[in-house]
Amino acid sequence: MTNSLQPLDLNLLPNRYRAQPFPWWIVAGVLLLAGLLVGLTPVYDAYGLQMDATQAARGEVHALQTALTDGQVPLEELEALDRQIAAAQLQLALLEDQVTFLSGQQESRTHGITAAVEALTWVPNLTLHSVTLDSQRLTLAGSAGSQGLVFDYARALQDGGAFANVHIVSMNDQSDPGALPLVDFIIDAQQ
Repeated sequence: MTNSLQPLDLNLLPNRYRAQPFPWWIVAGVLLLAGLLVGLTPVYDAYGLQMDATQAARGEVHALQTALTDGQVPLEELEALDRQIAAAQLQLALLEDQVTFLSGQQESRTHGITAAVEALTWVPNLTLHSVTLDSQRLTLAGSAGSQGLVFDYARALQDGGAFANVHIVSMNDQSDPGALPLVDFIIDAQQ
């Protein structure tokens, strides 16, 4: 007789009625895409508006240069337009710097989300419902089959090295008598 340390599955439901977890890479991909869209959309919008303003100013300069060749434009108007173009180019350079900076900042935030999703692979029967980013802190809300699984998940986050401090904010037992155990939790993880 062999000694097997396989857990005993007491779930009597047929497989089609059991909860099927999403693959971790789909969850990671969705969270990564959402983080990138939320973080970079306002900067790209401002960048596009500045590019439109620059193009409009260049069109005016071209029109004035054409009129100048005909000898009809005063020199003061050209100098004013040159100053407007220089100001627009400066704003464009500043926005490009901000896009570069925010792209680097998104990578560090995305690293935290990826670490939180990877820690899910170490803990069975645990589901994340929401991930909230706040500066250098990640707030994870979800449900698990037991309080022990929540502790295991918090330990996996701490041991993963992506977070400096992991704190379980709350655990609430939501199971009905005779039903499968269900514990809702909220965890704060600081990067």
